[in-house]
Amino acid sequence: IAEKTDNLKDFAEEETDTSATKEQKKLKLVAGACYIPKDDESHPKGDDAYFICAEKQTLGIADGVGGWRLQGIDAGAYARELMANCTESALLVPVGCLIDPMRVLAEGHSKTNAKGSSTACIITLQHNVYKYAPSLLHSTRKLFYASSV
Repeated sequence: IAEKTDNLKDFAEEETDTSATKEQKKLKLVAGACYIPKDDESHPKGDDAYFICAEKQTLGIADGVGGWRLQGIDAGAYARELMANCTESALLVPVGCLIDPMRVLAEGHSKTNAKGSSTACIITLQHNVYKYAPSLLHSTRKLFYASSV
């Protein structure tokens, strides 16, 4: 009986070991998307856009402001260009350096030339922590917010 008790004690210690030497599991961002725009022949690509950059564990989504259509502007073109520029910005971050979602969004926005505006969010997973930069981008003023979870 003593031998069985010792074996159970060893097993319990192995299972509950939370020491710093035990390797922490690394999270990985796995994402996918499908975009189905509204049925509108004048804007077949819709007003929204996204990017997924598995290499940098980063993604972004932009919701173009459809109200620009009243002025003949394709808000989807703005959202698509913004996300393309954000992808480029994320890919340019050197290997080993942390991605700052706020910077990715700001750089993407500064390189976007299309007329329009969009709400957007950039999310990245680094060292088992999600960091994100939600924003409201307007034509005359820019509000950026950054946070981490």
